[in-house]
Amino acid sequence: MYFNPSQVFLVFLFLFLPLPLSFLLPSLSLDSCSQLSRYRFLFLFFFVCP
Repeated sequence: MYFNPSQVFLVFLFLFLPLPLSFLLPSLSLDSCSQLSRYRFLFLFFFVCP
């Protein structure tokens, strides 16, 4: 696989995005957090594979 810096930055962004979201929105349930991780995996797949 080939990584350019923008892809690496996006990967880190999607990896650490739910942390501030969980702090900003404490009313998020565990179900929405699992959905977030699911979408995060999809985003990682689409950004890393091309």
